[in-house]
Amino acid sequence: MPQEVAEPGNLQFLPEWIWQLRIRWASTLTYQTIRDGISDYLAPASSSWKIRQIRKRFNPDLKYMALIEARPEPVDVSTQNEGISTPAVASYQCLPSCDSIRLLHLLPGPEGSPIQTTLSVHSISSLPPYEALSYCWGRKSGVPISCNSHLISIQENLFFALSALRWRDSERILWADAICINQNDDKEKSTQVQLMRSIYECSTRVVVWLGQHAKSAQGVDLLTRIQQLALEDYGKMVGRDQALGPEDLRALGLPSVNSTEWRALDSLFGREWFTRVWIIQELVVSKDSLVICGNRSFSWTELARAAQFIFQHSLTAITQVDPRLPIKLEKLRQAHLTFNGDQPILPLLLETRNSFATRDRDKIFALMGLSGSETSGLVPDYSSASSDDKVFINFSKYHMEKTGALDILGAVEDHSHRLKKQLPSWVPDWEVHPPGLPLSLLEQYLEWDASKGFGDQALTIFTNHDKTLRVKGIAVDTVLHIGDSFLEYVPLPGTAQDWYPYLKTEAAKKLLHSATDFLMQQRYRQWERIAKRSKKYRGDEDVLPTFIKTVIADANLLSDGPISTSTSTVSSPIEKYYTAWCKYWNTASEQQGKYIFTSYNSTTPTELQMAVKFMQAHHKAAYGRRFFTSKSHDYMGLCPSLTRKGDVLVILFGGRTPFILRKQGRGQWKFIGECYTHGLMSGEFFRQGTSDGRDIRVTDFSLV
Repeated sequence: MPQEVAEPGNLQFLPEWIWQLRIRWASTLTYQTIRDGISDYLAPASSSWKIRQIRKRFNPDLKYMALIEARPEPVDVSTQNEGISTPAVASYQCLPSCDSIRLLHLLPGPEGSPIQTTLSVHSISSLPPYEALSYCWGRKSGVPISCNSHLISIQENLFFALSALRWRDSERILWADAICINQNDDKEKSTQVQLMRSIYECSTRVVVWLGQHAKSAQGVDLLTRIQQLALEDYGKMVGRDQALGPEDLRALGLPSVNSTEWRALDSLFGREWFTRVWIIQELVVSKDSLVICGNRSFSWTELARAAQFIFQHSLTAITQVDPRLPIKLEKLRQAHLTFNGDQPILPLLLETRNSFATRDRDKIFALMGLSGSETSGLVPDYSSASSDDKVFINFSKYHMEKTGALDILGAVEDHSHRLKKQLPSWVPDWEVHPPGLPLSLLEQYLEWDASKGFGDQALTIFTNHDKTLRVKGIAVDTVLHIGDSFLEYVPLPGTAQDWYPYLKTEAAKKLLHSATDFLMQQRYRQWERIAKRSKKYRGDEDVLPTFIKTVIADANLLSDGPISTSTSTVSSPIEKYYTAWCKYWNTASEQQGKYIFTSYNSTTPTELQMAVKFMQAHHKAAYGRRFFTSKSHDYMGLCPSLTRKGDVLVILFGGRTPFILRKQGRGQWKFIGECYTHGLMSGEFFRQGTSDGRDIRVTDFSLV
């Protein structure tokens, strides 16, 4: 049977003249001033709500929370330890040297019997065969087990893992951080953190414990089928990157889009383990990884292969399975091999920013082992004398001085999302999970060098106890027009702003959908109209192709060659992608993808392929940002959502991109964020200035 589709709402059938009036108003400075004034006025009142909700709004693992209620009841372990007459707490002996570690010997026993273990001490250079356990600590603790004939209290999730891993007839040697490291000794933790990479590298295998089965059993079965399909020669049925529809699933022997198997697989990919920052190093450096969920197991390679298949064929749009987390981990694993175990630290931090850590500073410390040479001068500090804010400031300063560049400024998030309000504006708050990607994660980033010709090295001075950054640069122009923020639903994983948990009635949801859908339709029309205020871009470029390049940050959509089209009235190749996306997105976006199958049925396979490719590039470049034009020189670009009229567009020495600053008075500036500005990304400002004989004035900016 063909897939049953819903018809779009009345929003799609509004007369064009109504849209033109609306967009004409939304493109005026009056509208933009009122919009931003209201937003700034309401910001203080909503700040406490934002602090509570910021992680939820932009966090990929919300679905895991649904598993908590479905999780099996904890095993009653109170009777399992009867007869063990030991002290209540085990005491740790100091490790003999800074390269010593403890190994956990899990003693054999039948299912349901008390867990008994012993610890042994070894030098990192002379270890017996052992497996390293990768797991998340979980939310519940207080489960007792026997260790060296003493009772110790461990987390419930670790207890379940040890119960599942215990052999009946022989002991199993493991390394598990909660037991093998004295968690009450900050000095030992700092030393052991520096050995974590070696601990997981030296293990015969890393065992990944995802937790109890819960509702993921069907997901494991589907994962196995998908990875087998990915191994087979299915090229005759579908192209490598072709978006699949409901009929394609049937042809490939996969369940229908409404099957509970897809939801189970999504729950599996959403397990809390995938969201923790420490597991990244544990997986990436492993020789081999076995993944266990309840009593089911499979290799990491199988899991990554299935996730990649879902991503390549855009199955998220129709099945709601989000494969981003395993894909991210596999990408980091491959990068570790490419860089021979010594990756640049900043891309690592940015790629993993939506991960969680119990202590904020671990967002940095957990990744230092993967970036040996670049972080060799940093030592993890868990002492109470060092605050998380100080760790973040010290790291920003260290990175700028180490690299001689300002790349780390691109990690600064929209300040309205900031959780640590006392941080200087130029220091990233690594605990925040921003909605969009930093420009430095785009493929074209390495081709940019906005300060080329001025100075490749950042000229930085740190004052006021390292809270003020003084840097040289050039004020290029001031911001004039600013479009609405790009935060609407896109049929890609991780972009829907789901407010359902806060809406109690269907009427409220319907009202919200009507309002948000209207704003969604307005945003891209508004951006285009603001751009078309000029007939030519800076006097010689056609506006529409330049606008399209801007909203994808000049991504190369034709890198694999142009997609052939039989007939087209569009002259520019890049305009074909934009036209296909507009046609598809008009319907697919409405009511968070409710009518997506209508879009599939009304577009050709070629149009769908072009639309998805443009949508991916647009989402990477512009999500969480605004479109802007400047006052004097008519530049256009993508800027942070917090940008306001009158903010200053600058090029700072040592910066690959331009930046937005806001004057604070007394010679001080607030750092707003990085931006893409068409025509300023490769040193054009310096070249044009020298050829025109223009006086280029260098300014000292004090960022606070």
